[in-house]
Amino acid sequence: MRKTPEHGHVVLFSTLAVRSALEHRLLEEFAEATGTAVRAVFDPTSVLRKRMASGSTPTS
Repeated sequence: MRKTPEHGHVVLFSTLAVRSALEHRLLEEFAEATGTAVRAVFDPTSVLRKRMASGSTPTS
């Protein structure tokens, strides 16, 4: 996946259940179509729920 400076990047919190689809196709297609790179953070759903409940954001 490439990162283009003019569009920056986004951070995605995602469950492990969809990791394969995202990494093998969707993230790359998104980056190519938009010029925006994606940094994905993959964790079990329970971990993501706790992180978000405590106020965590993809940048923190």
